Amino acid sequence: MGIQGFWQLVGLLMISSLVRAEVLPEVHITELKSLQQAAHLANKKRLPILIMFSAQHCPFCVTVKEAFLKPMLRSGHYTDKVLIRKVELDGRKALRGFNGEKLSVRALASRYKVFVTPTLILVDAKGRELAERLVGIATVDYYGGYLDDAIDSALLGLRKR
Repeated sequence: MGIQGFWQLVGLLMISSLVRAEVLPEVHITELKSLQQAAHLANKKRLPILIMFSAQHCPFCVTVKEAFLKPMLRSGHYTDKVLIRKVELDGRKALRGFNGEKLSVRALASRYKVFVTPTLILVDAKGRELAERLVGIATVDYYGGYLDDAIDSALLGLRKR
């Protein structure tokens, strides 16, 4: 095969991969604006609330969002298991606490002793932690399993109450 044949083959392979590539629907992780509203919805559906503490310039946060949380939302398999919300620690927006009080993002992080991003916590409608939190991301290979275990543990603990 000559050089021209080689490049034709490469071009065909590229076109073939583009044709076969799935177009995934875009999903967004809802930003937490009111713990009170999230708690009301979680209580109504009897679900734990997963809160991801993130930072805009955190590459590990991007990994957690893109490789785990967005696929969870996209799949639809977690709709009846967990309510997913995110909090950007470098954001300046205030939010509402569980009692409707105005709360800074930093105050919320301080309340839960969050010092590292990403940190994922699972809480009930009163803000009590239900499962072991996930702090940082050591290995992508096991993270999904740890996350599923934490969600299952939180859901089980919540529904036993």
